[in-house]
Amino acid sequence: MKSESEMTVKEWVEFHTNKHLCACGCGEYIVIKPHHHEPKVGIPKFISGHNNKTKEARKRNSKITSQRYIDDPDLARRQSDSLKQFYLDNPEAKEKLSRKGSDNGMYGVHRYGKDAANWRGGKIEKRCKWCGNFFETYPSVDSDFCSYECMGKMRSILFSGENHPRGFLGKHHTEETKQRQSEAISGENHYNWKGGVSAERDLFISSAEYKNWRKSVFERDDYTCCECGRRGGNLNAHHILPYRDWKDEQYSLNIDNGITLCESCHRKTFGKEYESFSKYFDLANGIRNIDLK
Repeated sequence: MKSESEMTVKEWVEFHTNKHLCACGCGEYIVIKPHHHEPKVGIPKFISGHNNKTKEARKRNSKITSQRYIDDPDLARRQSDSLKQFYLDNPEAKEKLSRKGSDNGMYGVHRYGKDAANWRGGKIEKRCKWCGNFFETYPSVDSDFCSYECMGKMRSILFSGENHPRGFLGKHHTEETKQRQSEAISGENHYNWKGGVSAERDLFISSAEYKNWRKSVFERDDYTCCECGRRGGNLNAHHILPYRDWKDEQYSLNIDNGITLCESCHRKTFGKEYESFSKYFDLANGIRNIDLK
């Protein structure tokens, strides 16, 4: 009989056909193909799709394994005895396995007690602050309750009524208190105070008067851009007479000096306020009677 090195590829395929069972335990033989003859490829251990990489394969293999243990009740015992005997005959293999787990941070050579990597100091006995019963826990666990139920009952008392962090819910501060709180965190008392370097326009835009004027302009124009007719979205209240030259309240907070524009239309007016003055003045005058002198 020829050795495998002397066989042709065809003879080698015929020689290995129906000799290699699938490793998943399905009982089927692996189909040997010519490219398996190459040393870099070799004969596969599984039939295509019979490994555990797919959900269907895992279900199938689980059923096959379960059926094997049903058909042979002593299989699990024989496997366990075989593994025990293997470690008895090869103590270096057991040491190597333990060392491997220790290198991966899983457990040490001695996996129990103080030598274990997950040793937490041993359990101690504590008394539950709610029910008074003793219970065992680890020193690293900062808990004074034997269960979540006892913890919840204690919290319901500690954080109920006036003791609750949101116990002020539903109540309101007086106007004097609001004013006092506002003064306590405004101006030089504010954490972000930088010596009063805020621009005049920034102070004006952040004022309550400007926000009311802006809202009034939007409501009057029905939240619709007077240039393109788009309703809603990112809207801006545009000063027909530019704020930088007309800062007096007669103009800066005059509703007739405002017109609603969308963000894109308002961007086109930057630096060209006086060029678009007549257009917006006539447009606003067509919508309502305004008096800007």
